[in-house]
Amino acid sequence: MPFQKGNIPHNKGKKGLFKHTEESKIKMSRVRKGIKLSEEHKKKISEIAKNRGKEKNPMFGKKHTEETKQKIREKAIGREVSEETKIKVGNAGRGRRHSEETKKKMRLSQLGDKSHNWINSYCQCNYCGKTIKKKLSEINKFKNHFCNRTCRHLWMTGKNNSSFGKPLSREHKEKISKANWKGGRVKHSCGYILISNPKHPLAVNGYVFEHRLVMEKAIGRYLKSKEVVHHINDIRDDNRIENLMLFKNNNKHMEHHQKLIRENQAT
Repeated sequence: MPFQKGNIPHNKGKKGLFKHTEESKIKMSRVRKGIKLSEEHKKKISEIAKNRGKEKNPMFGKKHTEETKQKIREKAIGREVSEETKIKVGNAGRGRRHSEETKKKMRLSQLGDKSHNWINSYCQCNYCGKTIKKKLSEINKFKNHFCNRTCRHLWMTGKNNSSFGKPLSREHKEKISKANWKGGRVKHSCGYILISNPKHPLAVNGYVFEHRLVMEKAIGRYLKSKEVVHHINDIRDDNRIENLMLFKNNNKHMEHHQKLIRENQAT
């Protein structure tokens, strides 16, 4: 039943004495959920907020208590923000700049031990015992801390190393060899291709140059240690038989190179 005109409300003159119960608050929040304000209503609210001065604002000059802050945090946990709200918030913040006072406050909050990342964040180096300043997240994440790489290396060598005094098992060695295995084909630092062939008479550490193996297959015998295989197009990993030439020794090989240099100079 609606109130009659001139009826005095029950809570008139009792500001702050009357409080809603938790049940009534829940009911009110449920009723308000799903209600969408019209554009006219929104405009009116925004105009009222613009016209209202700082002094008329009920929160002007006041601060939230720690209990109120905690309640606000708890309510905000798990709350999902819609994509529309994110876009609106992003658009509202565009073009805005922090005032000089705000910038100073932000700088002061990040300096020294006042920053939340650096509160009581001091630890000792495990090797030299020097006091180090680190982030709390790093101190909590790692058990051991070092002031530099040298201290870490020196600390890790010896008894502090987890594998100190423990011989590698056969399985471990096999795993390492499999991890390093590249199909028996490796590229040399000079650009030549090496092939794994431990049974070859001229193998070095179980590997032989591919261009020598290709030439041996073509002529049907092992090459002598003095014999040299030359790449015609100077591409060292192009080991086609058409691109290879055999010389008796390195002197003959160098004579061929000098001949090519003279021909290039003449042209």
